Amino acid sequence: MVGDMIKRVMIVAVVVIAALGMAQSALADAAPPRPAPGDSIQTGYIDTKVQMVSEDVLITVGDDRAYVKANFQLRNQGTAEESFNVRFPIGSSDGYGNPVEVLNFAAYVDGQDSQTSIEYQPMPSCDGCKPLPWATWPVTFPPGQTISIDVIYQLYAKGDYGAFGQYNYILETGAGWYGTIGHGIVAVRLPYEVNELNVRLDKPIDSRPIISPDYSKILGTDVTWEFNNLEPNQRDNVVISVMNPAVWREIVHARKVVKDISSANSHLRLARAYRAAVFDWDPYSYFPCSCHGAYLTIGQASLDEYEKALEAAPNDKTIIVEYAKMLAYMQGPKEKTYATMSRALSLAPNDELLITMSGLLDKWYAHPTSSPEQIFNSFHPTMAPTVAPVSQTLTLKVTSTEVSPDNPVTPSPQVTSDSGALTLAVIVGVVALIGVAAFFAVRWNSRRKSG
Repeated sequence: MVGDMIKRVMIVAVVVIAALGMAQSALADAAPPRPAPGDSIQTGYIDTKVQMVSEDVLITVGDDRAYVKANFQLRNQGTAEESFNVRFPIGSSDGYGNPVEVLNFAAYVDGQDSQTSIEYQPMPSCDGCKPLPWATWPVTFPPGQTISIDVIYQLYAKGDYGAFGQYNYILETGAGWYGTIGHGIVAVRLPYEVNELNVRLDKPIDSRPIISPDYSKILGTDVTWEFNNLEPNQRDNVVISVMNPAVWREIVHARKVVKDISSANSHLRLARAYRAAVFDWDPYSYFPCSCHGAYLTIGQASLDEYEKALEAAPNDKTIIVEYAKMLAYMQGPKEKTYATMSRALSLAPNDELLITMSGLLDKWYAHPTSSPEQIFNSFHPTMAPTVAPVSQTLTLKVTSTEVSPDNPVTPSPQVTSDSGALTLAVIVGVVALIGVAAFFAVRWNSRRKSG
């Protein structure tokens, strides 16, 4: 009886904890819509003898989107002709059960425009969600011959942090073809020279790579991945986070202005250019910067330029207020941050963001998440990508695309950690409930026996 009673309480406890876990996951998934990813073409014919002998992909990054061109060389290694629909996923979930599609998708077979059809398939692990769209088009593969397929489309960056946006290209879906992918190149081309500030080449504190796979190479404006005889899986999917080109152009220009004229205005402009890369002056910024790698370097560069601007104009209200916000966001030296914040509030007592950040300083410094000391002590650079001489060039079967400046990348808002504390508190309460129930069950059973 006692065992049954305790078991019932344990079942209730497990159900409660499981429900909390699901609620936590749902909260973590509450984010801005995720863009449709780049992807490799697929076959719906399981027993095919058609091999992807080569895959050349060029992703040209623009200010608010990327332009993708991919060429696939497919050879029928069997003795019989095969005809089936080649498929390409043109949509993915937005995190709320709604599909988000790539833009302007088109497919070509041996240089000829292919009439694509759209078919819909259920969204994985999402009952009641809208189905995902797939582009399909018929292709015939004669035995012993190679067929060339090209696809073009555009995709938006996934908000990463500040002015950084993440682009993905999924290689694992190419595993459905016969054998391995003979040879492949995936290149991400930026409108500027790649360096450690405008492309995230660092490794976060939790050791998850920002740029993957780890065999990337830097060739001037390109970050490339090249492989041979690849049986792709999830670890081979390409992930890269780059600074919005418009933001980087402003940094480069502001640097030139400071070099030519050192003044309060020129240093303020450069400070703002650096700041825009990591902090967007959101009036609901309730989090300090969890800075490491490029973010930490850029944030510190912004603070340095604000200080130089203050040296030239020590009583300038605008510089003082912006400097106070950046100091708080970067969790600068505590005494300096409090003093600067106090001075800024006296000059701008109605500044909404300043008031918000000032009210959170005690919390931030009582539980620091990203103080420079912590970051430098725990930061370890990732496996360095191979840097080839800039004089090398990359030749692809696809051509580059002209990109014009447009809107900046919008970062994803962060999710508070209060729900984690709530979950822990409820779990502790459930455990206590189990103990109390067990205690009274034992007492009740003892009285029943003695009676």
